[in-house]
Amino acid sequence: MPIAIYGMCLANKKLISNTVILKGKLNKIDLLGDFSGKMYNVSLILSSLKDEVHFITKIGNDDKGLLLENKLQKHLIFVYPILVSEQTPYLFNINDLEKQLTLTTNTKNFEFCNDDSTYHLALQNCTVGLIDSDNIKYIEKVIKNKPYTRWILTKPVLDESILNAVYGMIINRQDLLQISLNSNSIEHSAKALLLKGLNFIILTLDKEGFIYYDINNSRHFPINCDNVKNIQDIDDYFIAGFISQMSIDYDMNKSIKKGVQLATNHK
Repeated sequence: MPIAIYGMCLANKKLISNTVILKGKLNKIDLLGDFSGKMYNVSLILSSLKDEVHFITKIGNDDKGLLLENKLQKHLIFVYPILVSEQTPYLFNINDLEKQLTLTTNTKNFEFCNDDSTYHLALQNCTVGLIDSDNIKYIEKVIKNKPYTRWILTKPVLDESILNAVYGMIINRQDLLQISLNSNSIEHSAKALLLKGLNFIILTLDKEGFIYYDINNSRHFPINCDNVKNIQDIDDYFIAGFISQMSIDYDMNKSIKKGVQLATNHK
C-alpha cells in the first residue's frame, strides 16, 4: 500500500583534512557529495523494497534542490516539493584522523510550518505515514486532512491532542531523555507518552537494538552489530522495514521483525 512521508532533506558536503587524504584513509568516492536526512534515507530504502512512496519535503531554489527532486523521482518516489526561496541546506561531514563531526547550515525555513501545504489530496490512498516534524500546528493540519491514516511520529511530541490522534512514535532514546526532564527512567517516560494516547512507542538504542512499549507490555529487540556496516543508518533501516510491513497488514509483530531484520542485515 502507498506510504506517505513528511521530512527534511539536506545536501551533503565533506570537509576532509589534507592529512587524511595524504595518508590514503579515504578513496575518491568518499569525496563525492549526495543528500541525506532521516526521511530522505527512509524513502530511498522503501523504494528499494518496491514500496510506493509519497514524499513531502521542502527544497531550495538552487541546483541542489533540482538535483534532489530529480534523484528521488529516478527512484520512482512521488515527490511533492514545497519551494523555499533559499539555498538547500547542507550537512557538513568534517573528517580528520582523530574524529568525525557533523554540522548543519541553518535549516529553520526548511522545517514544516503551519502555512505549508500537506498535499492531502495526493495522499488519499496512503493508509500509513511518517511525520518527521515537531511543529504542532502543522501536524494538526496533516491529521485533520488525513484523519484515517495511521500516522507515526519520528520526532518527540508531548502535546496530548496530537498523541491521541496519531498511531505511534519511533524515536531515539536520546530524544526521549531530552524531553523527559522530570524522570531519568526511560520506561517511565515511555509509559507517560502512552498514557497520553499513543498505541505504541519504539525506542531506538543504536547498537543495543530497540525497545517496544505499549500500555501493557515492553520488549527489547537486540541486534547483531557484527553484520552492520554503518551504525548511523540503523534507525533509518528499522523505520523503513517497520513502516513497509505496517502498510501491508498492520501486524505489529511482523512489522518489528522486518524492521529489526533490515537494520541488522543492511549493507
